[in-house]
Amino acid sequence: GVRVVRRERNGGFGTAVNAGAAVATHELLLVLNSDLEIERSFVSELVVAAAPWQPAVVSPHVVRPTGEPEWPGRHAPHTRHYVVEWLTPLAGHRHRRALHEAVGHDTRCVSGATVPVDCVTGAAMLIPRDAFRAVGGFDEGFHMNCEEVDLQRRLRSIGVPAVFVGTVTVVHEGGGSSDPARRRRWLVDARYRYARKWGEHPT
Repeated sequence: GVRVVRRERNGGFGTAVNAGAAVATHELLLVLNSDLEIERSFVSELVVAAAPWQPAVVSPHVVRPTGEPEWPGRHAPHTRHYVVEWLTPLAGHRHRRALHEAVGHDTRCVSGATVPVDCVTGAAMLIPRDAFRAVGGFDEGFHMNCEEVDLQRRLRSIGVPAVFVGTVTVVHEGGGSSDPARRRRWLVDARYRYARKWGEHPT
């Protein structure tokens, strides 16, 4: 019951999702990173938990293998979040709630909570197929990073919100599918592209 869509080259995260979404027949798209640990009941639990909010982009609670949260619910990105994120002297204080908020994490998004948010991260997202197609899917100019925020900004403009559902959990290895040096380059390039596109220029 699975159809594999193969591409001739790696066009990035959004490009890969677009290729799959183009042939999808179900009313919901489930977008998953390749380094997630999926339990047998995960899909059914997420669909049930998301149902009262549909149409919406819905993320489960995403945690690392240690159980530490990855804060998938986020505030709309701003230059000040990036500045704080890159201040290495603050690294020793990253467990503090105030610092999580300062880098854009929505700290209301904890296990068991269900919270409408500005956006969610792309590790695991349930997306209404028709709405996804209505806004043109992912912008393939982003190779990796920021493409899910860009997508959700366009979806919000047609009345599709983002929701964190902390009653469902998935484990994310993180960084398991690409080289760290490439990820840093993609991250910086993506943030500049997002800033240029939406008129929010990084300093």
